[in-house]
Amino acid sequence: ANGLDSGKQENNFRPMEEYTTSGAILEVKGVISGTGSMVKVGYDTVILSGANTYSGGTTIAGGKLAIGADNALPTTGTVTTTANGVLDLNGQNQTIGTLNNVVTTTTTGSTQGFVTNGGTSIKTLTVGNGVTSDFVYSGVVQHNVALTKTGTAKLTLHNTNTYLGTTEVAGGTLALGVNGSNQDSAWLKISGAGSTFDVSAKTSYVFDGVVSGGGTSAAGTNFASAATTNAARIAGNFTVGDNVGAVSQIGSLAPGNTTTTAGDQIGHIYTSADLTLAGGVTGAPVATPTDRFALQLGGATANGSTLGWDGSVSWFSTNALDYLNGVQGNIENHDYVNVGGTLNFNEDGRGVVSFVSGSGYTPGWGDIFNLFDWVTAMNLNGFNFNNQYDGTGDSSYDLDLPTLGTQAGTQLLWDTSLFTTYGVIVVVPEPSRALLLMFGLLALFWRRRRA
Repeated sequence: ANGLDSGKQENNFRPMEEYTTSGAILEVKGVISGTGSMVKVGYDTVILSGANTYSGGTTIAGGKLAIGADNALPTTGTVTTTANGVLDLNGQNQTIGTLNNVVTTTTTGSTQGFVTNGGTSIKTLTVGNGVTSDFVYSGVVQHNVALTKTGTAKLTLHNTNTYLGTTEVAGGTLALGVNGSNQDSAWLKISGAGSTFDVSAKTSYVFDGVVSGGGTSAAGTNFASAATTNAARIAGNFTVGDNVGAVSQIGSLAPGNTTTTAGDQIGHIYTSADLTLAGGVTGAPVATPTDRFALQLGGATANGSTLGWDGSVSWFSTNALDYLNGVQGNIENHDYVNVGGTLNFNEDGRGVVSFVSGSGYTPGWGDIFNLFDWVTAMNLNGFNFNNQYDGTGDSSYDLDLPTLGTQAGTQLLWDTSLFTTYGVIVVVPEPSRALLLMFGLLALFWRRRRA
């Protein structure tokens, strides 16, 4: 039995009976109130269509409990599924407090109930409303369901979930247990300020959808820093990959929250461990670039010409700290990724960098963009990019930068010589020979950022 067959009892002698209409359907249109609980047993279907307010929680021990209207279940209540019990959103959206069951761990393939949606379009189950204590769910969330985690608590998923909708972490933490997964979800959206998607129970985790989220933090330095309270967090070793779930997808990373499309606002993502951005799609022809990350620029971190540099190495040694705390330099102006371990790029895993439309920002020589920081190391693994160019003709490189114009009649160019060592790109005039010393010294400034 599974969520598709409404929790009907298995019959090995008459197997087709599982997949045909059987049993009774009871629809309750009135309001159930009071301090009691609801327990659904048996193999029939119950539909709740009223705005119910009972406070004792809902347990689905067998059959199907469907909702006939948005939020037919109490919006701060506990929902528990066991065995083959099914919660069916039935084409509706539902907010609840705690989603759990009596089993806190699970082995691959075991069932502790289901959350499904018999409707034809994706509907959202929002969990964690008003909850402050951590909770776990070992059932399977599947089919046309989107899952949103809200509140301050942590929800841990222990099973192989196959839902197709968006996974949104709007508050607190959404964690995956050792056997937990959500690899058929099309979009991982870490939208809440300081919210965390936690895969640290695993050696590593590969996600093949779009990853976005995070506000900006001017003075953030690492994953655990209190200054990064607006940024999105990913705990554990994380890979943006492709073709890992039952539904084949191509993963990409786009920091920032969303107005219309994934990551279309400026934002920051911090990881506690390694971050790997895969290369070309598995099985694709060699040298077929695949977009793996997208970053937006609405302004520079700082400008070398306005930092007060007097041309000496000692000036940087004395004053660099002033530009690492957000007082002068400002990473709030652009997307930013901070990796708590090793940052791994890969050949044909293209990164597309663009200017924010309508931001009013005009690039100028000396503009510095600190796009990536890492703790342990950065590996290119064949990832390639041009140096000293105006942003045109990027098709043969893995780093696609926006096109630059001119300043005072001089063509502006991108200098990427600091990218591999500091995650930095710089706007320079053409020719830029006079600036080589200056930006060599700037390396001291960015090295202090990681110290």
